Amino acid sequence: GANIDAVAKLQAHGIRVILASGRRHENMLRFHHLLQLEGPVISCQGALVKIAETGEILHRHCIPADLAALVVRDGEAAGMTVIYYRADGIFISEKNSLTDLYHSRGGDELTVADLPEKFAGDSPLKIIWMNSAARIAERFPDIEKHYRDRLDTLVTYPNIWNSSRPA
Repeated sequence: GANIDAVAKLQAHGIRVILASGRRHENMLRFHHLLQLEGPVISCQGALVKIAETGEILHRHCIPADLAALVVRDGEAAGMTVIYYRADGIFISEKNSLTDLYHSRGGDELTVADLPEKFAGDSPLKIIWMNSAARIAERFPDIEKHYRDRLDTLVTYPNIWNSSRPA
């Protein structure tokens, strides 16, 4: 397709193409292989960089455990669906229409877990809150102010708030 052709043209001009995404590393590999790329893949909002061919980790920048616990607790207290990214999978606070939509967009398996209990003391790659677009928009100014100096944050879809790498 057009993407494959565009990447081939860039490579023909000596430009190295590296994929970067908020997706998990394993989810990115199919695109990496389809585009016939070699080398690193940047995933989880830049929190993880791994060599596709060997699995060697070049960079890992996780959310500190105490801050992750706060983000999970605050999200659940605010009625958000919490999505917790680890190297070994994606875990969710509950299964609902939002997580079904999230799964349909990325295809990753989502595992329901009691996040505060299961991951106490854990440092995830990123944490997402999901809710209605109106609820995320309503809460975003307070969220942004609360986490401003501690996390990189952004709204990716109107109903998704991402937190990753300490600021």
